[in-house]
Amino acid sequence: MTLHARDTVTGQLVTLTPDPASADHLAPGPLSSERYRCMSCGHPVGLSRRSGSHSAYAPRFSHGQSTEAGADTCPARAGIQKEVEAGLQVVIDLRDHLATAWPGVQTLIECPEPQTPGEASPPAVIVAASGGQVLVIECPHGPLDDPVLQRRIQAVRAHYGSGAAHVWFFAEDEHHFRQGGLKDKAVRPAGATTSVRHMRVRPTQQQLQIIEAGGSVYWVNGATVCIPYGGHEFTHEPRPNREDWGGDVAWRRNDWRISHPRPLPGAQWWGLVPIGLSTLRRGRAGFHPAEAHEMMERLERSQGARWATARRVARERYEALHRPPPAPVAEATEATEATEATEATEATEQPPLTEVPPASTLPSAPPAEPAPVPGDAAEEKTEGIQRPLAVPPRPAYAPYVATAVPPLPPPRGPLSRLLKWAQRKD
Repeated sequence: MTLHARDTVTGQLVTLTPDPASADHLAPGPLSSERYRCMSCGHPVGLSRRSGSHSAYAPRFSHGQSTEAGADTCPARAGIQKEVEAGLQVVIDLRDHLATAWPGVQTLIECPEPQTPGEASPPAVIVAASGGQVLVIECPHGPLDDPVLQRRIQAVRAHYGSGAAHVWFFAEDEHHFRQGGLKDKAVRPAGATTSVRHMRVRPTQQQLQIIEAGGSVYWVNGATVCIPYGGHEFTHEPRPNREDWGGDVAWRRNDWRISHPRPLPGAQWWGLVPIGLSTLRRGRAGFHPAEAHEMMERLERSQGARWATARRVARERYEALHRPPPAPVAEATEATEATEATEATEATEQPPLTEVPPASTLPSAPPAEPAPVPGDAAEEKTEGIQRPLAVPPRPAYAPYVATAVPPLPPPRGPLSRLLKWAQRKD
């Protein structure tokens, strides 16, 4: 039994459920009217539904041919049927998420491309309208080649007009989410105190064509949508005789700049800003990823400050490497001058070394004391000495100490009597 069919009049996808009332709103569709077509084989199918509101008959689509067991059969191969059903389920699941995230917005599943009898129907799209804006959402499932892509772009433009926003919601699968060894990017928006991490991908050729044609490329995962911006890598060129980018500054030389709200051609990678699916609808003004674009603007403001910081560090490194040697410190100069003055004082006050005569030749009387040095001469001698030593230098030999000569003993005998007689005579 077929549960999905295409309404050839409205172009909408019709989905039946076991609920008897799920087909009450549908137009009658006998097989002969060819009102409904199978999404897998393209042949007409007939709609069977209950005749009254109290009936429990479950609605169904039939191809008009059945097996011996009475089951309805589709002439399409089993692989094609499975692929078509899987693609439709992706669209239906996303429509259910949007219905919850955008309350009050009618979301329909439609088939903008005509279907060739005997072939599978082209993929369906989700159409939402709000605030006078029409949003056409693609949900690619499986590979997407260039001819199919160009045909889809032209079909949507012809069916909904050039004013409709054509958005592609890719899944994080091997076909449309290629990181190519890229790690998450740590970025710090302007005004933030901490960094955040953004996933990065390398855009496919088809995703670049969508951007070039004016469409939008998003990634959806449940209730989260990732909006891309362009990442353009470059290397800071050193300014001659002003900057040095070596040593611990070398890592700052490789930098990047952002392009938004759409990634510009030439971006080496795309960074993804995650936002809530509910925030994609901007009030009653239509659909707009305002939060993602605000984040991109803050990243653009912060990159100028990042570049300025990198150049400042490179300039400081250059100045440190080319700074002239410092001049002598004042304390070192004073210490040198004091040392020279002390050496001069020692040389002036220390007597010259002379040979000491034998003790037997020393005079019995003390030598004459040297004449005192005049005051003016003493001042000249010590002029210019700033810091004389507190203790005089040790002499080269022991100083001479004078001793008193003992008196002669009084004469005795005749000589003593003669002296006494002479003294009395006087």
